[in-house]
Amino acid sequence: MHAFSTAHDASQRSFDVAIIGAGPGGYSAALRAAELGLRVALIDRNPHPGGTCVHRGCIPTKALIQATQTLDNIQSAERYGISAHITHIDYGAMHNYIRTMVRETSQGVSGLLAFRGVQYFTGTASVSLQHELSENTASATPAESSSAVPPNASSDNSSDALSDACFTVTIEPPQPTQSQAATSSSPSQQHESTQITARHVILAVGSQAKPLYVQGGPLAWNQSLLNSTGALALTEFPQSAIIIGSGVIATEFASLWNQAGVDVTMIVRGKGLLNSADRRVSTVLTRELQRQGVRIINHRQVVKLETGVNLGVRMELADTATSTAPETAPQATSSQSSETLEAEIALVAIGRAPHTHASWIQDLHITQELPSDTHTTTAPISVDSHYQTRIPGLFAIGDCIAGPQLAHRAFAQGISVAEYIAGIASQPAQEHSIPRIVYASPEVALIGLTKEQASKQPQYYDIHETIYPMTANARTHMLGQTGSITVVSASIHDDIHSEEQPIVIGIHMVGPHVSEFASTAQYIVGHALSVHEASQYIFPHPTFSEALGEALLKADGRPLHMR
Repeated sequence: MHAFSTAHDASQRSFDVAIIGAGPGGYSAALRAAELGLRVALIDRNPHPGGTCVHRGCIPTKALIQATQTLDNIQSAERYGISAHITHIDYGAMHNYIRTMVRETSQGVSGLLAFRGVQYFTGTASVSLQHELSENTASATPAESSSAVPPNASSDNSSDALSDACFTVTIEPPQPTQSQAATSSSPSQQHESTQITARHVILAVGSQAKPLYVQGGPLAWNQSLLNSTGALALTEFPQSAIIIGSGVIATEFASLWNQAGVDVTMIVRGKGLLNSADRRVSTVLTRELQRQGVRIINHRQVVKLETGVNLGVRMELADTATSTAPETAPQATSSQSSETLEAEIALVAIGRAPHTHASWIQDLHITQELPSDTHTTTAPISVDSHYQTRIPGLFAIGDCIAGPQLAHRAFAQGISVAEYIAGIASQPAQEHSIPRIVYASPEVALIGLTKEQASKQPQYYDIHETIYPMTANARTHMLGQTGSITVVSASIHDDIHSEEQPIVIGIHMVGPHVSEFASTAQYIVGHALSVHEASQYIFPHPTFSEALGEALLKADGRPLHMR
């Protein structure tokens, strides 16, 4: 039983907006569009909204991290004069807790959709145009096509207002299970498709885990070779795990499994963790994970991999280094010869690819060309600054377009598109300052440009980097932890900013709870505040967040609690 209505009769099958995908981007667009008076259809294969984030990503992962951090806190309690010992871990209860968090989060979204009158369809959707595009429109870039046809949505719910629908959306119902088919009195009715029409369509189809290619082909997932979904489905912690990858998902699982007592080894193809991160952030994170017991092997790739019921995982590594790691990087294990590793399981976390393989998406010719030197088989959808494709009225948001695949980015894009369709002069999401968070121990928050990235952009000059060690922060010191904040500032060639006032163009943090004040950093970078103006912020004392205030004071030449 859904907590919100599902349309069936013909009078309920014409919409202002049809949204495919009920993840963060899709449901945020649906909620905002409905709030603005538009008739909204939301379609997803899962009868419970939330997408990968709620069901197989953000929510269950962070719930698991909360559990393992509790384990770690108990084990370190002696520091505070508290004697505590863990006698038993009830894995069943732990997974019930995680499932409860997922269920309650999805139910909360369901309730909001019902309250705002969004019509929810369960099934697999495909989109077709009701009218052929003109030759000029068909060959136009997204930017050209969007300027030609501005949004003209109406909140009028009459059939006349919706008679100029541009798109037909066909919804195929989920395939029944064997038990459902056996008990159904009319099985054929279960397979009937539904068609709706819409003046605008938003594609929020998400992404999928990239497989590992070894010896020219992709490896199939099994009980020993897992992606993040499989890792979350484990009924107990493994004794040992090899993690292939160095990004957000790889780092988070390395941290949480290590806290749970798992013997963790990370295989890193490049020179270190979080490839595009500020070098000091990567250095501190790597050093801390190694100190906690995570083994990190840089400049290596998997050239052979075997799995089996009693074997677990056995893999052979080969050297991939083309240059020497920087002197500031922690020394991770590396050798020129091949190496064989064994573990109970292996997690492949080498990124996610847009979920754009459906034939109807290919037929619309809205995706980018794939690079020839990649194993990726699906390409992101091309959009303009308002997330509109080359086809007027067809939008795409979230993981299926280029850029960082983040739930909060999708939220902002969904709201922006809904307002744009409704005729509101909304601003697109500030892509350059969206925080990228890693929920490891320590946490990482990356906002804006690094010094190296800024040096490659000609509008910036006189670029400076200010480093603040979080060991100087009282709350961090109380935890016995460490961290670092990097503030990147620069002067800029434009007509807005004074040459006398350098602006903050990047803030990169690693340390305890930095995710909780990343939004302050996002505001500073997103609004291009001057270093002096940003340093005027007053942070409560003692807090973790005041470390950012101290870093900004230092960047302004007015350091307080440091030399």
